Amino acid sequence: FGEVWLVAANLPDQDPRRQEFALKMQKLSGDEDGGDGFSVEEAKDAIRNEIKVLKSLRHPLIVNLVQTYESEDSMDMLLGLIP
Repeated sequence: FGEVWLVAANLPDQDPRRQEFALKMQKLSGDEDGGDGFSVEEAKDAIRNEIKVLKSLRHPLIVNLVQTYESEDSMDMLLGLIP
Protein backbone atom coordinates (compact mmCIF):
# COMPACT_ATOMS: atom_id res chain seq x y z
CA PHE A 1 0.00 0.00 0.00
CA GLY A 2 1.16 3.52 -0.64
CA GLU A 3 2.29 5.62 -3.57
CA VAL A 4 5.54 5.55 -5.52
CA TRP A 5 7.03 8.74 -6.96
CA LEU A 6 9.96 9.39 -9.25
CA VAL A 7 12.35 11.70 -7.38
CA ALA A 8 15.85 13.08 -7.90
CA ALA A 9 18.38 13.68 -5.16
CA ASN A 10 22.03 14.16 -4.34
CA LEU A 11 22.94 11.80 -1.51
CA PRO A 12 26.10 12.55 0.48
CA ASP A 13 27.16 8.89 0.79
CA GLN A 14 26.51 8.14 -2.89
CA ASP A 15 27.78 9.41 -6.24
CA PRO A 16 27.80 13.24 -5.89
CA ARG A 17 25.85 13.65 -9.15
CA ARG A 18 22.07 14.01 -9.01
CA GLN A 19 20.42 10.59 -9.31
CA GLU A 20 16.88 9.39 -9.85
CA PHE A 21 15.14 7.14 -7.34
CA ALA A 22 11.72 5.73 -6.56
CA LEU A 23 10.22 7.07 -3.32
CA LYS A 24 7.62 4.73 -1.85
CA MET A 25 5.43 6.81 0.47
CA GLN A 26 3.21 4.96 2.91
CA LYS A 27 0.86 7.20 4.86
CA LEU A 28 -0.26 6.25 8.32
CA SER A 29 -3.71 7.23 9.47
CA GLY A 30 -4.33 8.85 12.83
CA ASP A 31 -7.36 6.56 13.21
CA GLU A 32 -7.10 3.20 14.92
CA ASP A 33 -8.01 1.56 11.60
CA GLY A 34 -5.85 2.92 8.80
CA GLY A 35 -8.73 2.50 6.34
CA ASP A 36 -7.20 -0.57 4.72
CA GLY A 37 -8.15 -3.13 7.36
CA PHE A 38 -4.90 -2.66 9.30
CA SER A 39 -4.45 -0.74 12.50
CA VAL A 40 -1.72 1.90 12.45
CA GLU A 41 0.54 -0.35 14.52
CA GLU A 42 -0.08 -3.32 12.19
CA ALA A 43 0.73 -1.10 9.22
CA LYS A 44 3.94 0.11 10.88
CA ASP A 45 4.95 -3.48 11.67
CA ALA A 46 4.32 -4.55 8.05
CA ILE A 47 6.39 -1.64 6.71
CA ARG A 48 9.22 -2.29 9.17
CA ASN A 49 9.21 -5.94 8.12
CA GLU A 50 9.44 -4.93 4.45
CA ILE A 51 12.37 -2.62 5.29
CA LYS A 52 14.11 -5.39 7.24
CA VAL A 53 13.76 -7.81 4.33
CA LEU A 54 14.96 -5.28 1.74
CA LYS A 55 18.00 -4.40 3.90
CA SER A 56 19.00 -8.07 4.04
CA LEU A 57 18.76 -8.70 0.28
CA ARG A 58 21.36 -7.95 -2.36
CA HIS A 59 20.40 -9.30 -5.77
CA PRO A 60 20.44 -7.75 -9.25
CA LEU A 61 16.74 -8.63 -9.78
CA ILE A 62 15.51 -7.12 -6.50
CA VAL A 63 15.22 -3.36 -6.00
CA ASN A 64 17.75 -1.96 -3.53
CA LEU A 65 16.75 0.02 -0.46
CA VAL A 66 18.75 3.25 -0.33
CA GLN A 67 17.33 5.05 2.69
CA THR A 68 14.26 5.19 4.94
CA TYR A 69 12.36 8.12 6.41
CA GLU A 70 9.79 8.04 9.18
CA SER A 71 7.53 10.83 10.38
CA GLU A 72 4.45 10.92 12.54
CA ASP A 73 2.13 10.37 9.57
CA SER A 74 4.18 8.37 7.05
CA MET A 75 6.92 5.82 6.57
CA ASP A 76 8.85 6.21 3.32
CA MET A 77 11.48 4.20 1.48
CA LEU A 78 13.93 5.59 -1.05
CA LEU A 79 14.54 2.80 -3.53
CA GLY A 80 16.80 2.31 -6.51
CA LEU A 81 14.99 3.22 -9.72
CA ILE A 82 14.07 0.44 -12.12
CA PRO A 83 12.92 2.27 -15.27
